[in-house]
Amino acid sequence: MIESIMILEKLLLRTSFESGIAEGLNVSDVARRYEGYLEDFRLAVALFRRTVEEDDKVAMQCALTRVRVSALNISGLYQDLIDDVLLVNGQKTWPSIPEGYVLPARYSEFLPGG
Repeated sequence: MIESIMILEKLLLRTSFESGIAEGLNVSDVARRYEGYLEDFRLAVALFRRTVEEDDKVAMQCALTRVRVSALNISGLYQDLIDDVLLVNGQKTWPSIPEGYVLPARYSEFLPGG
């Protein structure tokens, strides 16, 4: 996954045609934080498992809060990617997509079921 994010970073920067777009992107920060956020989530789940094994209900609640926070951090990274894609795709310099346009068959291998 991190490889795909790093590729996306290069491509978004390459297609940021308008002034100021590249500076507004979050993708570089996402690539730096991704592994740490996944590790935090892994640890939070491991903590929750331990609290369940020990039947410590108060600690379970705290562990669940850690799972929630770490999951929200990960979802925030994906929201940053979505925001970047919208920013780059919303540039006025793109040509208009013709009504009824369909991606050419040569791209079908990159689509679900292709």
